[in-house]
Amino acid sequence: MYRNLEAEIKRRGLSRLALAEQMGCNPSTISFKLTGKRPFTLPEAKRLKAILQVQLPLEVLFAVDAQQTHLRCGKNGGKVS
Repeated sequence: MYRNLEAEIKRRGLSRLALAEQMGCNPSTISFKLTGKRPFTLPEAKRLKAILQVQLPLEVLFAVDAQQTHLRCGKNGGKVS
């Protein structure tokens, strides 16, 4: 869901387990957040940026892949016309 974020995590060779340990949360929480099932809070986003030591703005690091974003409203099962 967050291509730039995933790329930076991969570039640093961090597993989700290692990332969760550094963030101080469960690996399942990291998984839910990285897949967009739960949102990152602003403090979490800032902490993650610091852990990854990236210079990208938060808006770029946490840019959402539009193809993977689904709206869950409307009569047509969430599809936007």
